Amino acid sequence: MSSHPDVIVVGAGLIGCAVAHSLARQGAQVVVLDAGVPGAGASQASAGMLCPHIEGAHDPLLQQLGADSLDRYDTFINRICSDAGVDVPYVRNGTLQVTDTDEGAEDLARLAALLFSQGIPCQLVEGAAAVHDVEPLLPSQRAGLLIEPHG
Repeated sequence: MSSHPDVIVVGAGLIGCAVAHSLARQGAQVVVLDAGVPGAGASQASAGMLCPHIEGAHDPLLQQLGADSLDRYDTFINRICSDAGVDVPYVRNGTLQVTDTDEGAEDLARLAALLFSQGIPCQLVEGAAAVHDVEPLLPSQRAGLLIEPHG
């Protein structure tokens, strides 16, 4: 590598490393700088998790942007695994949004109806026993919404 990179990426989290990877695939000389350990910042919290039908539920444009990103994510992960020769621990087994209040349960029921009308596979789970059946490690919850395509 030359002593003068084409690009310097500041931040070795998921996004910074993805940007650096993409640029390097296109032939750029890239240096990634981070004050900490790669992936130790915000990437630790969400680790690439995409939940557009929860995070974007309040904004249709944000929801669509997130859904488009989620649709592309499996291909991205497969390319990273192939290029790096390592397995990335990513699965698409859905997310479970939970609540312990009646008001929250009503909100989840409305969201479930909206997602169902959009063709998004989801399952409203009502009652502490039913939520416990889906996720036994949770404390008692009033309701949950399992959104199957999330990863």
